[in-house]
Amino acid sequence: MKSTTLFFVVIIGGILLRVGDSLKCYQGTRFITGQKIEETTECSSSLDFCYKIQADASVLTKVKRLGCSTIRCQLARNTCMRTEISGVPVQLCCCSEDLCNKA
Repeated sequence: MKSTTLFFVVIIGGILLRVGDSLKCYQGTRFITGQKIEETTECSSSLDFCYKIQADASVLTKVKRLGCSTIRCQLARNTCMRTEISGVPVQLCCCSEDLCNKA
C-alpha cells in the first residue's frame, strides 16, 4: 500500500513540475542547407516533445521542420527513427529537454 501511494506521489509530482516549467523548443522550417532556425516556442501541453523532421530533397537541400508535438512523437520519444510522411522518407527525432531539437 505504501509503495503504491509513493509511486502516485512521484508521478503526480513529476507532472506538476513539468506543468510549471513549459518545455521550450526551436520552431520553424529550413529549406537550404546551412540556413539557421533560431525562433523558439514554449510548448502548450505537458505531454509535448520537441521534434525535428529531416528529409533530403537534393545534395544542397535538406528540408527540416522543428517544433512541439505530442502526436508526432508517440513512437519516437527521446529517440530518432526513420519513417515516411506522405510517401517521403524522413528522419523523425523527438526529445524532452529545452531546445534539444536544434537544427
